[in-house]
Amino acid sequence: MGMSDSSKTYTQGMSLSKLNRGIILCAALGMFVALVLSFQHAFMKEIPCLAGKGCTLVASHPSSYIRGIPVAYFGAAGYFAILALGALRASLGNTLKTALTAAGFGMSAFGFLASWYLQYISKTEIGAFCPWCFTSAILMSVLFGLHVKLYSQVNSSSAGEIQFRPDSILAAGGAAVAIIASAGLISTQNKLFAVNEVVSEKQSGELVAQPGNILGDASAKVTLVEFADLCCPACRKGFPKLMEFKQKYGNKIRVVYRHFPLFRLPGHEMSPLATVASEVAAESGKFWQFASAFTSTEEAAKTPEEVFAIAEGVGVSRASIEAAAKNPQSPAALRVVRDQDCAIETLKVKGTPTYFLQYGGKTKMLDGAGLQTEMSDPEVQELLK
Repeated sequence: MGMSDSSKTYTQGMSLSKLNRGIILCAALGMFVALVLSFQHAFMKEIPCLAGKGCTLVASHPSSYIRGIPVAYFGAAGYFAILALGALRASLGNTLKTALTAAGFGMSAFGFLASWYLQYISKTEIGAFCPWCFTSAILMSVLFGLHVKLYSQVNSSSAGEIQFRPDSILAAGGAAVAIIASAGLISTQNKLFAVNEVVSEKQSGELVAQPGNILGDASAKVTLVEFADLCCPACRKGFPKLMEFKQKYGNKIRVVYRHFPLFRLPGHEMSPLATVASEVAAESGKFWQFASAFTSTEEAAKTPEEVFAIAEGVGVSRASIEAAAKNPQSPAALRVVRDQDCAIETLKVKGTPTYFLQYGGKTKMLDGAGLQTEMSDPEVQELLK
């Protein structure tokens, strides 16, 4: 005996509902992955990566940006849009189901092609593997497959009378998954991305190098060391704070600036030249003037001419900078390499700005937020009185 029309409709409706559930679940997972990658860019920190430095190498490649905006941001927005469409389909039943499914199909198709194109770039041009990016590509492939099946069923003649099962709980649940995942990631941000840890005695002994860019002397009760990139937006905004601390606390604090140029990141192309230029300026006692002038512009220098113009503005010749930059064994270039090696090998610095605060016989490695908190600590304030 054949199945009744109403039974067929119910069964097909169940199938559509299950497909939609799968789409919501995959979109929520994809959004979580995209948010992890987005935080990597936003905080310029390394994320847990099963492929060594692969995640960092992929994130720093130009293909990971569109007009200076990280691709991960677009990915998070795309997953959220697909999730929202799934939630709407679950809530609205038959209403607009074809249009909503077509929109999801188009988004997932574009995401599928874009994800695997980026995987191709990672393999052929970068030569690195990012497990997070690969997971995103897999999830987008599954989403595309689910949308293909969903779209074919919605537009088949047998599905003309089918309604998606109204399921507001599912819609709310799908959105909640994404929200909880986002909140969970933010709440554990200090564990994954932020820097706030005590540094060993051996490591702390390498913090202040001679000769170096130092304001204050060793008798200061508090020493603040920053590893920074002159082209890093966060470093540029934070530089005046170093001067503010020194002006406010005088001889009670020693301020040290060390280089960690992130030249692989878009917008940081002038970092190597700028750091060498600053060290050439240091040779004539003008490091702090150069650094102040360089970080005070609205945007970081984008061409060598802009770097030279800033240097000449504080009395450092272009010829001296070019000579130092062309010679890897020049004192200025060697000091940059020294700082970078210390940051990577000894101190395990993962991004900029990273601060080290020494006081009361201990040293702490901090990010910007951690520094503000630590400087307000009663013990530090007592030393700075």
